[in-house]
Amino acid sequence: MTDTFISFQSAMLIGLTCLVSGMFCGAGAFAAALEIFGPEKEPRVDYDRLQRELDDEFGGTGTEAGVLRTL
Repeated sequence: MTDTFISFQSAMLIGLTCLVSGMFCGAGAFAAALEIFGPEKEPRVDYDRLQRELDDEFGGTGTEAGVLRTL
């Protein structure tokens, strides 16, 4: 049988490769966990467009049902 000799430089290269690949795997797992378990983002609403749609549907801003109230 042949003896396998791992030099210090080879061991450091192997360790660095494992460290870097572990960091990439950890970053991917962290991003996936944030996507799955993170808070849901509020949908962005264009209030001017929504107000125009309500005005068209209910007959203008003179109708109480057609006025959009924002808090």
